[in-house]
Amino acid sequence: MNPAEENKQARSAAIKHLVYRSRSESEIETHLSKKEFSDAAIASALQDLRELGYLNDADLAFNWGRSKIENRLWGPMRLKQGMLGRGLPKDVIRNAIALLYNEFNESELAHQAALKKLKSMDRLDRETQRRRLAPYLQRKGFSGDVVYETVQTLLPFRRE
Repeated sequence: MNPAEENKQARSAAIKHLVYRSRSESEIETHLSKKEFSDAAIASALQDLRELGYLNDADLAFNWGRSKIENRLWGPMRLKQGMLGRGLPKDVIRNAIALLYNEFNESELAHQAALKKLKSMDRLDRETQRRRLAPYLQRKGFSGDVVYETVQTLLPFRRE
């Protein structure tokens, strides 16, 4: 196959892959590599998609992060892990998280997530709720200080 034809096929395969959902440059590159396109064809396809506005890692990171915050109440550490898993560059991740947490308050999100979780634990005793809530919030990606503050606010420690 001649290089021009391979470039065209690589671009077409990349666009088909983008139809299902937004993807990072790294995800597209991996997809095209698995289809055994040459490095030159992959680079050409990525450049074409960037020029057409179909690939923008910064926009993807911000929009994907906003979606996870609004729908799943993820904290910054969980967002970072998810973005790394999508192959986004670390500087893009850092900028997106900074922008998102200028808009959203981490403590407020942790509070919302904790209240939601406590509804499912209403039959448990207070100590069990305390013991389970902190690891839950940590898995959601909230910092230790925010987790401690949230648990103390919602379930203050009482001496009996």
